[in-house]
This record gives sequence, C-alpha cells and structure tokens, in this order.
Amino acid sequence: MPDTDSSYAERRNDARYSLHVIGTAEPLYRRSREQASGDPALRGQDRFRIETLNISRGGFLIAFDSEVSDGDVLRLAFRHPETQAELRFEGQIQWMRHNAMENLGRFLAGVAFRDRTGEDIESLVGYAKKTSPTPLT
Repeated sequence: MPDTDSSYAERRNDARYSLHVIGTAEPLYRRSREQASGDPALRGQDRFRIETLNISRGGFLIAFDSEVSDGDVLRLAFRHPETQAELRFEGQIQWMRHNAMENLGRFLAGVAFRDRTGEDIESLVGYAKKTSPTPLT
C-alpha cells in the first residue's frame, strides 16, 4: 500500500521532537479577504490559545480551537519551558486539518517559521532534544 504522506515527508528536512508548550497566537495577516487582515487596529482582538505538539528547525505542529486558513501568518508567543524567557515567532500556516483528539484543540496545523535563524529556535529545539531525544517519525 502506498504511503499517502510520502510527499509531505519528503518535504520535511529537519527532525521533529516532541514539545508541549501552551501559548497564544495572533493573526497578523489573513489569506482570506472575508477575515480580518493585517490591520494594526485589529491586532490583539483575535488572540487565541495554542499548544505546541512538536518542533523542528522549520516550524511547529500546533493544536488550537480558532478558525485560520492555510497561508495565514501568525505571531506565536509563549515562555521557554526551561528559562521562562518570553519567546515570539512569526509563522505561516502550511496545512490545517480537524483534530480527532479534540481535548487538545479542534484543529491541528503545521506552522513554518518565517525566519528560521535565531537563538530562540535553536534553544527550543535543543530543549526538545534534551527532553525527548528520539526524533518523531
């Protein structure tokens, strides 16, 4: 039987590690014109809770309850689990689907970092490797 996720797996360049951190997301730009755009006056009004499930140098897998679309750009914020430093990232929704395990959130999404350079990303990936040393498949 062919692997239906093989095209996605082939695109993934970085190992993923388990990381469970609760934070917030705020839409910066919406792909859909019917939804709020990146109007600075609207920022902060659509903030919602997220939970990260895993991380790689390329991005996060997050669970959440709010409506977003592929292509939307979010500002993600939370505290580093070890240092308690406040971290902020911008990421773009690459894919989204309904979550069968709704206790984590109604939706799952793959979020790609818009800027993959930075000590915060390396610090979080390092923390995830230390606490969950076996990469996810």
